[in-house]
Amino acid sequence: MAFMDLILRRKDAHASTWSLILHPTPGLPIFTLGISALNELDRKLKEANQAPVLKIKLNGSPEDLDVLHAVASRSARSLLLDANQGLTTMEQAMAVIEAAGGV
Repeated sequence: MAFMDLILRRKDAHASTWSLILHPTPGLPIFTLGISALNELDRKLKEANQAPVLKIKLNGSPEDLDVLHAVASRSARSLLLDANQGLTTMEQAMAVIEAAGGV
């Protein structure tokens, strides 16, 4: 929770931003983009149809940032980032958040 507080403060964002993620609307369609190569993204985004939220799986590789930049430039949908244990440092986490368009 302290990590999210730090991110929200750096982004000058209100805590309600995080509340939307912690307490999502039941039944909100979320489409998961598995770990993907850049050349697979257009096809996967088409599969997502009109899902308002995209969940992007990350593994901590340098390609994660390229994938996030590509998705953010192709879609205005909300993004959930699923890194599990792929991110091991604060710097990695902040770079991923920035690449996804911030909080």
